[in-house]
Amino acid sequence: MEIILYLSGEGLGVKHQRCGNSDPIIRVIGGNTARPGEWPWMAKLIMHHVSPSMQITQTSQCGGSLINNEWILTAAHCLNNFANGDDITFIDATLGDYDRDVDQKKDYKGLIKEVNVHHGYDNKTHHNDIALLKLHEPLDLEGMGNFLEPICLPETGEQRRVGTLCVATDKFDPNTDYCVGNDVDAECVYKGDSGGPLNCQLATGFWVADGVVSYGTNLGCGMDRSPSIFTRVSEYIPWIKSIIGPKF
Repeated sequence: MEIILYLSGEGLGVKHQRCGNSDPIIRVIGGNTARPGEWPWMAKLIMHHVSPSMQITQTSQCGGSLINNEWILTAAHCLNNFANGDDITFIDATLGDYDRDVDQKKDYKGLIKEVNVHHGYDNKTHHNDIALLKLHEPLDLEGMGNFLEPICLPETGEQRRVGTLCVATDKFDPNTDYCVGNDVDAECVYKGDSGGPLNCQLATGFWVADGVVSYGTNLGCGMDRSPSIFTRVSEYIPWIKSIIGPKF
């Protein structure tokens, strides 16, 4: 699902890697089904709890963004324990799966081997709602994984200019979060879109992960006039660099 949003800066994105290339797109305001290859950095994350009897008893789902050949950006709240207190036993990631009801032929499925939740994350206020997940093995983006592409990241402190095209796919702190909403066209994100990116297009045509979906509405777009809340990625570039290191 794509949701078009226009909001408030210009940037260069991450250097030293191919990133942010998307197929040409045609959209319908308020939501549209993505085509194969349209958002090649999108990740589907499934969190599992395995009982002592080795049965998977609970699962939950979030979105994420591939930012290089082995790291996925997502929301910290996606990695909370389940509501009954059960912990997350393992996480699997799927990339290149644009339609869960269709056999993709070309997609990647793998396990997450490392979880990094921001040290300042507060599960009550959702401040610092950002996390990094490391794939079990690096992707070969020039070979078998050439149908995938990382999304670019913004520069530290970068903000979008008014009128920038941004697309959201599958307590509020104005320094690190921001809200987006449109009462007229009922454009928003749903609560179930957590962890996915707010993709913003630069003048060069490349796409940058400007935000991470932190909170959406439960009632449906346009129903409760609630804005969508995103974690501002540009405020966390130093933290991301500290985790990823030279591969940033």
